[in-house]
Amino acid sequence: MEWYRDTDFWLTFSSVLFDNQRWVNAPLEAQRAAELLQMKPGDRLLDACCGVGRHSVEFAARGLRVTGVDQMGLYLEAAEETAEAEGVEVEFVKDDMLAFRREEWFDGAVNMFISVGYFDDPEDDIKVFRNIRDSLKPGGGFLVDTVGKEILMEQFRSKEWYRTDGNFVISRYRAEENYGRLWNRWILYDQAGRHEYTFSHRVFSADELTEALKKAGFSSVTVFGDLDGSPYGPQAQRLVAVGLR
Repeated sequence: MEWYRDTDFWLTFSSVLFDNQRWVNAPLEAQRAAELLQMKPGDRLLDACCGVGRHSVEFAARGLRVTGVDQMGLYLEAAEETAEAEGVEVEFVKDDMLAFRREEWFDGAVNMFISVGYFDDPEDDIKVFRNIRDSLKPGGGFLVDTVGKEILMEQFRSKEWYRTDGNFVISRYRAEENYGRLWNRWILYDQAGRHEYTFSHRVFSADELTEALKKAGFSSVTVFGDLDGSPYGPQAQRLVAVGLR
Protein backbone atom coordinates (compact mmCIF):
# COMPACT_ATOMS: atom_id res chain seq x y z
CA MET A 1 0.00 0.00 0.00
CA GLU A 2 1.24 3.48 -0.88
CA TRP A 3 2.26 5.45 2.22
CA TYR A 4 -0.17 8.30 1.51
CA ARG A 5 -3.08 5.85 1.70
CA ASP A 6 -2.01 4.59 5.13
CA THR A 7 -4.65 5.78 7.60
CA ASP A 8 -2.41 4.95 10.55
CA PHE A 9 0.25 7.37 9.31
CA TRP A 10 -2.14 10.31 9.01
CA LEU A 11 -3.77 9.62 12.37
CA THR A 12 -0.49 9.06 14.20
CA PHE A 13 1.12 12.26 12.94
CA SER A 14 -1.97 14.48 12.86
CA SER A 15 -0.84 16.27 16.04
CA VAL A 16 2.45 17.13 14.29
CA LEU A 17 1.01 18.02 10.89
CA PHE A 18 -1.72 20.19 12.38
CA ASP A 19 -0.19 21.55 15.56
CA ASN A 20 -1.43 24.71 17.24
CA GLN A 21 0.87 27.04 15.28
CA ARG A 22 -0.44 25.77 11.95
CA TRP A 23 -4.00 26.54 13.08
CA VAL A 24 -2.83 30.02 14.09
CA ASN A 25 -1.29 30.51 10.63
CA ALA A 26 -4.37 29.34 8.71
CA PRO A 27 -6.42 32.59 8.64
CA LEU A 28 -3.64 34.67 7.06
CA GLU A 29 -2.67 31.87 4.67
CA ALA A 30 -6.27 31.55 3.47
CA GLN A 31 -6.62 35.30 3.09
CA ARG A 32 -3.46 35.59 1.01
CA ALA A 33 -4.31 32.56 -1.15
CA ALA A 34 -7.75 34.01 -1.87
CA GLU A 35 -6.17 37.34 -2.81
CA LEU A 36 -3.67 35.71 -5.19
CA LEU A 37 -6.58 33.93 -6.89
CA GLN A 38 -8.64 37.15 -6.88
CA MET A 39 -11.55 35.32 -5.29
CA LYS A 40 -14.63 37.25 -4.22
CA PRO A 41 -17.52 36.39 -1.87
CA GLY A 42 -19.89 33.90 -3.48
CA ASP A 43 -17.22 32.30 -5.68
CA ARG A 44 -16.87 28.53 -5.62
CA LEU A 45 -13.49 27.26 -4.36
CA LEU A 46 -12.09 23.74 -4.42
CA ASP A 47 -9.75 22.89 -1.52
CA ALA A 48 -7.97 19.82 -2.90
CA CYS A 49 -6.46 17.55 -0.21
CA CYS A 50 -8.11 19.67 2.49
CA GLY A 51 -7.08 17.48 5.44
CA VAL A 52 -8.76 18.59 8.67
CA GLY A 53 -10.19 21.65 6.93
CA ARG A 54 -8.22 24.42 8.61
CA HIS A 55 -8.03 26.39 5.34
CA SER A 56 -11.47 25.32 4.09
CA VAL A 57 -13.13 26.83 7.14
CA GLU A 58 -11.17 30.08 6.78
CA PHE A 59 -12.09 30.38 3.10
CA ALA A 60 -15.75 29.86 3.97
CA ALA A 61 -15.54 32.51 6.70
CA ARG A 62 -14.54 34.92 3.93
CA GLY A 63 -17.74 34.28 2.02
CA LEU A 64 -16.53 31.65 -0.44
CA ARG A 65 -18.55 28.56 -1.29
CA VAL A 66 -16.01 25.87 -0.46
CA THR A 67 -15.76 22.21 -1.38
CA GLY A 68 -13.03 20.37 0.52
CA VAL A 69 -11.90 17.01 -0.85
CA ASP A 70 -9.73 14.46 0.95
CA GLN A 71 -9.31 10.69 1.06
CA MET A 72 -9.17 10.57 4.88
CA GLY A 73 -12.67 10.15 6.28
CA LEU A 74 -11.63 10.80 9.87
CA TYR A 75 -9.97 14.06 8.84
CA LEU A 76 -13.19 15.11 7.12
CA GLU A 77 -15.22 14.31 10.24
CA ALA A 78 -12.92 16.61 12.22
CA ALA A 79 -13.25 19.25 9.50
CA GLU A 80 -17.04 19.10 9.65
CA GLU A 81 -16.92 19.58 13.42
CA THR A 82 -14.68 22.63 13.02
CA ALA A 83 -16.94 24.14 10.37
CA GLU A 84 -19.98 23.65 12.59
CA ALA A 85 -18.18 25.18 15.58
CA GLU A 86 -17.18 28.19 13.47
CA GLY A 87 -20.68 28.59 12.05
CA VAL A 88 -19.72 28.21 8.38
CA GLU A 89 -20.96 25.90 5.65
CA VAL A 90 -18.45 23.77 3.78
CA GLU A 91 -19.10 20.79 1.52
CA PHE A 92 -16.66 18.06 2.46
CA VAL A 93 -16.24 15.16 0.04
CA LYS A 94 -14.37 11.90 0.66
CA ASP A 95 -12.64 11.12 -2.60
CA ASP A 96 -9.30 10.61 -4.28
CA MET A 97 -7.98 13.57 -6.29
CA LEU A 98 -6.97 11.08 -8.98
CA ALA A 99 -10.71 10.62 -9.51
CA PHE A 100 -12.48 13.78 -8.28
CA ARG A 101 -13.64 16.13 -11.01
CA ARG A 102 -16.56 18.54 -11.58
CA GLU A 103 -16.53 19.93 -15.07
CA GLU A 104 -16.26 23.76 -15.11
CA TRP A 105 -17.75 24.10 -11.63
CA PHE A 106 -15.25 26.10 -9.57
CA ASP A 107 -14.01 29.67 -9.84
CA GLY A 108 -10.74 28.75 -8.14
CA ALA A 109 -8.87 25.89 -6.52
CA VAL A 110 -6.06 25.43 -4.01
CA ASN A 111 -3.70 22.64 -3.04
CA MET A 112 -1.86 23.76 0.08
CA PHE A 113 0.68 22.55 2.63
CA ILE A 114 2.92 20.36 0.43
CA SER A 115 0.13 18.05 -0.75
CA VAL A 116 1.63 17.25 -4.18
CA GLY A 117 4.26 14.83 -5.43
CA TYR A 118 3.16 11.82 -3.41
CA PHE A 119 2.87 9.45 -6.37
CA ASP A 120 5.59 7.18 -7.73
CA ASP A 121 4.50 7.93 -11.31
CA PRO A 122 4.84 11.62 -12.31
CA GLU A 123 1.95 11.15 -14.73
CA ASP A 124 -0.37 10.77 -11.72
CA ASP A 125 0.55 14.31 -10.65
CA ILE A 126 -0.40 15.49 -14.13
CA LYS A 127 -3.69 13.59 -13.89
CA VAL A 128 -4.58 15.33 -10.61
CA PHE A 129 -3.67 18.73 -12.07
CA ARG A 130 -5.76 17.96 -15.16
CA ASN A 131 -8.77 16.96 -13.04
CA ILE A 132 -8.49 20.26 -11.19
CA ARG A 133 -8.03 22.21 -14.42
CA ASP A 134 -11.14 20.61 -15.92
CA SER A 135 -13.07 21.40 -12.72
CA LEU A 136 -12.38 25.11 -13.13
CA LYS A 137 -14.46 27.56 -15.11
CA PRO A 138 -12.62 29.24 -18.01
CA GLY A 139 -10.30 31.84 -16.52
CA GLY A 140 -10.29 30.16 -13.10
CA GLY A 141 -7.04 29.88 -11.16
CA PHE A 142 -5.37 27.01 -9.34
CA LEU A 143 -2.89 27.74 -6.52
CA VAL A 144 -0.28 25.17 -5.48
CA ASP A 145 1.62 25.82 -2.24
CA THR A 146 4.63 23.56 -1.68
CA VAL A 147 8.36 23.51 -0.96
CA GLY A 148 10.60 24.25 -3.95
CA LYS A 149 13.62 22.17 -4.92
CA GLU A 150 15.72 25.34 -4.96
CA ILE A 151 14.73 26.11 -1.36
CA LEU A 152 15.35 22.53 -0.27
CA MET A 153 18.84 22.51 -1.75
CA GLU A 154 19.70 25.80 -0.06
CA GLN A 155 18.34 24.88 3.36
CA PHE A 156 18.83 21.10 3.38
CA ARG A 157 19.51 19.41 6.71
CA SER A 158 19.87 15.67 7.08
CA LYS A 159 18.23 15.61 10.51
CA GLU A 160 16.37 17.75 13.02
CA TRP A 161 14.44 17.40 16.24
CA TYR A 162 11.80 19.56 17.85
CA ARG A 163 8.96 19.65 20.34
CA THR A 164 5.42 20.51 19.29
CA ASP A 165 2.31 20.59 21.46
CA GLY A 166 4.00 18.44 24.09
CA ASN A 167 5.29 15.83 21.64
CA PHE A 168 8.91 15.13 20.66
CA VAL A 169 9.79 14.57 17.00
CA ILE A 170 13.01 13.39 15.36
CA SER A 171 13.23 13.65 11.58
CA ARG A 172 15.89 12.38 9.20
CA TYR A 173 16.04 13.27 5.51
CA ARG A 174 17.86 12.09 2.41
CA ALA A 175 17.81 13.81 -0.95
CA GLU A 176 17.38 11.35 -3.81
CA GLU A 177 17.24 11.52 -7.62
CA ASN A 178 19.22 14.78 -7.77
CA TYR A 179 16.98 16.37 -5.16
CA GLY A 180 13.97 15.25 -7.18
CA ARG A 181 12.65 13.22 -4.24
CA LEU A 182 12.97 13.65 -0.49
CA TRP A 183 13.18 10.53 1.69
CA ASN A 184 11.80 11.07 5.20
CA ARG A 185 12.06 9.11 8.43
CA TRP A 186 9.83 10.52 11.16
CA ILE A 187 9.97 9.34 14.77
CA LEU A 188 7.33 10.63 17.17
CA TYR A 189 7.32 10.24 20.95
CA ASP A 190 3.96 10.99 22.54
CA GLN A 191 1.86 9.71 25.43
CA ALA A 192 1.15 6.50 23.52
CA GLY A 193 4.84 5.73 23.00
CA ARG A 194 7.18 5.68 20.01
CA HIS A 195 5.99 5.78 16.39
CA GLU A 196 8.14 5.58 13.28
CA TYR A 197 7.31 5.96 9.58
CA THR A 198 9.39 6.34 6.43
CA PHE A 199 8.15 7.76 3.14
CA SER A 200 9.29 9.83 0.18
CA HIS A 201 7.73 12.44 -2.08
CA ARG A 202 8.61 14.32 -5.24
CA VAL A 203 10.08 17.82 -4.97
CA PHE A 204 9.41 20.28 -7.80
CA SER A 205 11.59 23.13 -8.95
CA ALA A 206 9.74 26.24 -10.10
CA ASP A 207 10.32 25.27 -13.74
CA GLU A 208 9.24 21.66 -13.17
CA LEU A 209 6.00 22.65 -11.46
CA THR A 210 5.29 25.20 -14.18
CA GLU A 211 5.89 22.56 -16.85
CA ALA A 212 3.65 20.04 -15.08
CA LEU A 213 0.78 22.53 -14.78
CA LYS A 214 1.09 23.52 -18.44
CA LYS A 215 1.18 19.86 -19.45
CA ALA A 216 -2.10 19.46 -17.55
CA GLY A 217 -3.64 22.20 -19.69
CA PHE A 218 -3.17 25.44 -17.78
CA SER A 219 -2.66 28.30 -20.19
CA SER A 220 -0.28 30.33 -18.03
CA VAL A 221 1.54 29.88 -14.73
CA THR A 222 2.91 32.54 -12.38
CA VAL A 223 5.34 31.61 -9.61
CA PHE A 224 5.77 33.35 -6.24
CA GLY A 225 8.09 32.93 -3.25
CA ASP A 226 5.32 33.00 -0.65
CA LEU A 227 1.58 33.45 -0.34
CA ASP A 228 2.14 37.18 0.04
CA GLY A 229 2.97 37.36 -3.67
CA SER A 230 6.69 38.03 -3.21
CA PRO A 231 9.06 36.97 -6.02
CA TYR A 232 10.48 33.48 -6.22
CA GLY A 233 14.15 34.10 -5.52
CA PRO A 234 16.88 33.72 -2.89
CA GLN A 235 14.57 34.94 -0.12
CA ALA A 236 11.66 32.64 -1.05
CA GLN A 237 10.02 30.75 1.81
CA ARG A 238 7.78 28.55 -0.34
CA LEU A 239 7.06 27.67 -3.92
CA VAL A 240 3.63 29.05 -4.80
CA ALA A 241 2.38 28.62 -8.36
CA VAL A 242 -0.88 29.95 -9.79
CA GLY A 243 -2.06 28.36 -13.04
CA LEU A 244 -4.92 29.83 -15.07
CA ARG A 245 -7.32 27.78 -17.13
